[in-house]
Amino acid sequence: METFEKRADEIVKQACDVLHAANVTSSCTKNIVTSVAVADAIIDFAETEKIDLIIMGSRGLSPSSTFKLGSVASQVAKHSPCSVYLVKAPAEQ
Repeated sequence: METFEKRADEIVKQACDVLHAANVTSSCTKNIVTSVAVADAIIDFAETEKIDLIIMGSRGLSPSSTFKLGSVASQVAKHSPCSVYLVKAPAEQ
C-alpha cells in the first residue's frame, strides 16, 4: 500500500507542476481518507470544495465489464456537480 501511495503522490505532484507552469490554480494537495465509495468521496469533495473541473484517468474497461462492475470514472462523470475530463489510459501491451 505504501508504494501505491508514494506513486500516487508522485503523479499528483507531476500534474500540479504542469498546472502551475500553465498558471492554473488547482487543489492538488489534499488527501482524503474515507470509508465511503470512491466515486461518492470524489463527488462529495467536488461539492464541498466547489470544484470547477475534475480530471481523472479511466482504464477503459470493456462495455460488458463496466456494466457488470460499474466504473468510478463513469459514476463520477454521471453524478458530478462539475465538468469531468476523463483521460483514457493507453492500452497495455
